[in-house]
Amino acid sequence: MDNLFSFLGTIQDEYSQAGSQIEKKLYTDPLSALVTARTLAEKLLLEVYHVENISIARNQTHFERLQFLGSSGYLPDEIYQQWETIRKSGNRAAHGLNQESIEKALETHRALYDISSWFYESYGSIEFEAPAYRIPTAPPSIEKEEIQQWVKDTIQQVLQAELAKATTSATIQLQSGDQKSINSDHQSLSDYLVAKGCQLIDKRVKGGNLWVLGGWELNEILFPLKAQKIYFKYMPKGGKATKNETAWYLMGKHSSDPMVTINPI
Repeated sequence: MDNLFSFLGTIQDEYSQAGSQIEKKLYTDPLSALVTARTLAEKLLLEVYHVENISIARNQTHFERLQFLGSSGYLPDEIYQQWETIRKSGNRAAHGLNQESIEKALETHRALYDISSWFYESYGSIEFEAPAYRIPTAPPSIEKEEIQQWVKDTIQQVLQAELAKATTSATIQLQSGDQKSINSDHQSLSDYLVAKGCQLIDKRVKGGNLWVLGGWELNEILFPLKAQKIYFKYMPKGGKATKNETAWYLMGKHSSDPMVTINPI
């Protein structure tokens, strides 16, 4: 089975390989897994700097780079916190300050999945859909009691997230043109987004884009639209139309709105 971070191989093979090493060492050598996770997170942060064309000051530390991206709005708060989790755990492991547990390694594994998925969803292929999170299988020699409660809690969180995603996907379908379906309500994309509480800036009549103001949390509304090839791109610094306020813009040229079909559950 491919490791959970295989998709990072399309950026750099070494990133996918690092993910594989982390998963192999989670239970048998958690300290090494934490250090490798920190290194991979540092490299992904540099990728953000590269894509965003941000200059890196001489002798700037990873902590300083992370703080800058967090305070400047490039990183959603929850993603910034996950980067911090990896950084702190990796530092403690690297300096041998305390004996990190398997539970801490698993927590960091989840944080690394979150930032990796965010990075690829923000800067990778617009068609990308992150694989569902999974906990690596523990070898028979590991005492299951040590991780049982953490695994139980994590599985519950994952199942809740997947249920919410499945519910959203099941109730929303996009159709172009005049195609109709039985027992369905239809709205234009703009009307649908407004009904969801989104604030729009529409510059399409002037050859611009449709913008949706808001942060990373809007992925719960916008990502399900990928199923019908309606793509929104996250822009942490927005654009001229949004006065550099964090927003998403509709990819492609759409002279009119696609129709949103909301099917009853």
